[in-house]
Amino acid sequence: MSNNIEVKIDYFSATFSLMCDAEDSLLFKVHEMVRLMATYLNVKNHEIVRSKYSQNNYNYQYLLGEYIILRLDGPLNACYQRTCHLEMKGDACRDFENRNKDKNWINFLLFMAQLNSNFKRIDIVIDDFKGDMNGLKEKARQGGWNRGFAPYGYRLENFKLQSLAFF
Repeated sequence: MSNNIEVKIDYFSATFSLMCDAEDSLLFKVHEMVRLMATYLNVKNHEIVRSKYSQNNYNYQYLLGEYIILRLDGPLNACYQRTCHLEMKGDACRDFENRNKDKNWINFLLFMAQLNSNFKRIDIVIDDFKGDMNGLKEKARQGGWNRGFAPYGYRLENFKLQSLAFF
């Protein structure tokens, strides 16, 4: 933290290969990947829970701690390997920070890069601790953050979403 501003990741999503060859046991590889992720994220064995259901064409889904979601044995990637998906929403990101005082987000991103991850989405949050966001407000006024709204037919003007539709 410097200048009383703290930038944190508030949502993280990435896919990566399960690294399972034809001669490997799929279930063994699933458990091996769950242990690898849980160990890195500092999640204890008794905090790992297999979900009854999984999402997005993944065959296995685990909750690591209360908030971190790990899906495994999913759709094939470009190399015809089964994929995994790690999803961390706001509380899961704070959970990572609380569990891992010896790691930061750069360490985590490097770890994920070692797994040849395809980073799907990373959202950041900025906390200025004193309510002085004038520089960011000016950037918004100048249209600095309109790319995210445009695909949905909106533009940010004077801190209000305006429709781009022409009637």
